[in-house]
Amino acid sequence: MLFPWKKVEIDKLSYLECRYQKSGDLNYVQLTGDTKGKVNNNLDPIEVCKIQDQRPTEGFASRLSGQNTAFPLTNTVIPPTGEFNIGIIPIDFPDSAATQSVDELMSGHIKDVDDWLEFTTDGVTKYTWHMPQDWLRMPLESSFYKFGKQNIASDGSYVTVEEQLQSTEEMTSQIFSAAEAFMNLDEIDYFWIVLQPTVKHVDWTVNGWHLPVLTSSGIHHLTFYSLANVLWNQQTQQAPMYGILLHEMLHAHGATQHAPGNEYAMHVGNSIGSVMGAWDSFILGWRPDEAFACLDANNLTEKEITLTPLDHNEPGYKAAIVKLSEKEVVVIESRRKGPFSHKWIDGAAFVTAYAVDSSKLGLRFDGDNSRVKDYFSYYLEINEPHIEGMDLGQPLANMNGPDAENFSVRHIAFQGDIFEYGGIEIEVINQADTDTVRISKRN
Repeated sequence: MLFPWKKVEIDKLSYLECRYQKSGDLNYVQLTGDTKGKVNNNLDPIEVCKIQDQRPTEGFASRLSGQNTAFPLTNTVIPPTGEFNIGIIPIDFPDSAATQSVDELMSGHIKDVDDWLEFTTDGVTKYTWHMPQDWLRMPLESSFYKFGKQNIASDGSYVTVEEQLQSTEEMTSQIFSAAEAFMNLDEIDYFWIVLQPTVKHVDWTVNGWHLPVLTSSGIHHLTFYSLANVLWNQQTQQAPMYGILLHEMLHAHGATQHAPGNEYAMHVGNSIGSVMGAWDSFILGWRPDEAFACLDANNLTEKEITLTPLDHNEPGYKAAIVKLSEKEVVVIESRRKGPFSHKWIDGAAFVTAYAVDSSKLGLRFDGDNSRVKDYFSYYLEINEPHIEGMDLGQPLANMNGPDAENFSVRHIAFQGDIFEYGGIEIEVINQADTDTVRISKRN
């Protein structure tokens, strides 16, 4: 009897692995560990696939556009590449003293972030961390550092729905005045204000980009985010902490994220697939242009592209990008269990494809699957459903939280499966150590 993901060793160099194929069929695939991709000739120039950002630049709609969804990269708080100083400001309170050392709490997460950056950017982006050894005691009780809540009204104005006990200016002044005894504030590119994690009634404290902050040494323009109850809870319910930290800092680097909307559990900071999506890494310049195979649908007849897994660091094409128009592309990725898709089951192997429309706003998906195509990016579905109840390990194992409700096995393709979109057909024709897709123009 065949069991999904079962391995049978042939010799020291190869083994068989039982994998799903089209429509849920199981079959053994021989693997050798050779994941070097093949280089294709006669591809279109990579500049062809760098579609331009065509979102509104003025008015209320532009305020909701997120960060960058296409080229050129313009909307950043800190550049995407280079060496950056990251400040950790650990705070506790007279009514809630920390019971764990700062180093014990944060050092593992910091190492994970550094490892992820090295894996993802091949060293083009690096962080240097600055962190005091001890917790910084705030002058007031913890409730005075709870951030008020605001909603955006239809006219674009902000409406306060929960008041703060002291102003944002007072909170930031107290926090950063304590921190400047341990670090030069003006040399830090991004700060994390870390509340000791047993403070459950403070969901958020202050956040800001280039916000003016007054301390005893003067006014500083600082960028910072808070690690408080909401994010501490997400660590156990949804994502690993390194993914949460990276997700917020990636916004500052210019990545919109939160997409593809109907399954953004696949990418960093959301649930279990904590790698950088190929399109985001393309925009940010975190992978070289040679890592992407570019095809113009206008010139396309048929092309076979071998993809190396996005979750591994072997050379080769990490994505095939098909330009459909001046505002739309389809991005095709190979996925495997890897060091940062750590919760996926052994043997997880599949292909995904998602559309990107650079004229649509970079909004966060609201969970309504009936309108996923309203978003700037969403996963495509295969043209024939898999068998109901097939044991995919969900198929990635341990998926929970809101992303599990939006997950569909129709978003992933096995050998023989086909995506059809925008006049092109994408068929997975071979799956072993790498994935080969045939991309062709439909009549």
